[in-house]
Amino acid sequence: MGGSSEGDSIMGDVRDNSEPLESKSGGNHIKSYKKRSKTLPEKEFRLRQSILTELMEQKHFQACHNFIIALMVHYALGGIVTDFVESGSLDLGLTNAKNLFGKPILWLKLVVLLHLTPMLVLYPGFYLWANYRSQKYFNSTRHLLDKCFYLFLTGIFLMVFYIPIRVHFQDERIPYGACAVVVIEQLRISMKMYAFARTNIKRILNPSVSPALKSKLEEHVSSNKHRGSDLTGPQSNENLRNRKNKEIIKGEETETDFSTHRSAHPASEFKSFDEDILCPDFSKLLYFLYAPTLIYRDHYPRNNIRRWDFIGWHLAHMFGCVMFYSLVQHRFGYVLLQNFGPHNPMTFKELVSIGFCQIIVGISAMYLGWVTMLHSMQNVFAELLRFGDRGFYKAWWCCTSMGEYHRTWNTPVQDFLYNYVYKEAWEKGLGQKAKWLPTLLVFVLSNIFHEYAMSFACQFFCPVMGLLFMGPGTFLTFLPNKKFPQLGNIFMLYSFSLGYAFFHIFYMVEHFARVNDCPGASTPLLDFFIPRFLTCGAVKWN
Repeated sequence: MGGSSEGDSIMGDVRDNSEPLESKSGGNHIKSYKKRSKTLPEKEFRLRQSILTELMEQKHFQACHNFIIALMVHYALGGIVTDFVESGSLDLGLTNAKNLFGKPILWLKLVVLLHLTPMLVLYPGFYLWANYRSQKYFNSTRHLLDKCFYLFLTGIFLMVFYIPIRVHFQDERIPYGACAVVVIEQLRISMKMYAFARTNIKRILNPSVSPALKSKLEEHVSSNKHRGSDLTGPQSNENLRNRKNKEIIKGEETETDFSTHRSAHPASEFKSFDEDILCPDFSKLLYFLYAPTLIYRDHYPRNNIRRWDFIGWHLAHMFGCVMFYSLVQHRFGYVLLQNFGPHNPMTFKELVSIGFCQIIVGISAMYLGWVTMLHSMQNVFAELLRFGDRGFYKAWWCCTSMGEYHRTWNTPVQDFLYNYVYKEAWEKGLGQKAKWLPTLLVFVLSNIFHEYAMSFACQFFCPVMGLLFMGPGTFLTFLPNKKFPQLGNIFMLYSFSLGYAFFHIFYMVEHFARVNDCPGASTPLLDFFIPRFLTCGAVKWN
């Protein structure tokens, strides 16, 4: 819910994360940067459009895009005609879509609960902790306050994961499509909360005072000296700083608050953080929750207009992608495997044949899922919030190696893993022991949460993704490919299509084995981990 022997295969070339580094010889510069410093550069935001948005301005790319849409329309019409001739009715994949997103009241309640958690639980607790720990009379118990706050944070994250799991597994089963929505929001909200807490905890534990605030503090201290007030200690300064925050920030808001500006500002004038405050305003958290980024900043570069036609076009894209994938999945998945089970077994050869047919579904899932989630949806929220940095992905279709693909496919998650996992692991000394260890840590964490998401949605454990990801996926990521870039690009595109095909065939076979009454293991726990299609005789191996 992100390449080389330097251990950068996932996080890759840090020039992708930092604007100042992009003009300095790429990977060679970052290698020398690591040698010079134990710290890595931070993510920097800038005004830019998505690559597809820029490509759509070229008439030749528009023609290719329109050709793909024409093929999709032709295939959809062919499926409609075939269904009507064979069954005398029109389905259009709507039955499949309805089954995927059934019980809307239940899963929408869970989504709303997830969205309210950072607003009504995390922020009030964080605000109280940030303000009370700076008070002088809490000096002796500050360590205890910190421990209580960390326990509070742990409880929030446990609650965010426990409640949906409890509802889904013990109370009522949520359909697969709705489960995907819930688990994606669960992971997204969790990463947002972690980013907000991690970034601002650092600011509170290591406060920095700007010149404007420092002069105010000194003026206030000198004016109170004649009263015999001991206001020169560090704790008093912290207390005074918190009391003066609103007054100072109010006077400087016209210079720093980019969320209210109607025009874009040069990068040299842009400030990502308010140096004069410890606890951000609630509006900062609210904006961050819905901004298409997983890296917290007080301010982001903003566009000066909101284009409603742009929003409508991408919403139409999302709807079309979901409906077309539903149709493809219905014809090449549901129809072929709906009767699979102990009463209608299949031979191993038949399953292999169906598995290779799933490449069509795999390509559709990979491309349509990417367009829906990482292009159209992100651009819709970015346009609604006038969020300026639209670099949600890079040109992954030009990649020649797995490592490059991982760095370019999903930039928001890659940025999160780089800033809050890879970078911190490197700066803690893990990268000094072995340069590949931070990368391996990212791989392991990513694999765990991918498997969690699939297990949550399907309600069974089938570690196909994990085996492919941690096996050949990890090996190929560390394997550079510079001599044959064109062959590498073809291999990368085909291997990922084949990988998605494997995911579909294994998960669908296990799904229909459970739906069609394949007997499970003796206990619910064993039944969750042991695939039924391997033990119930639904597959004829001879």
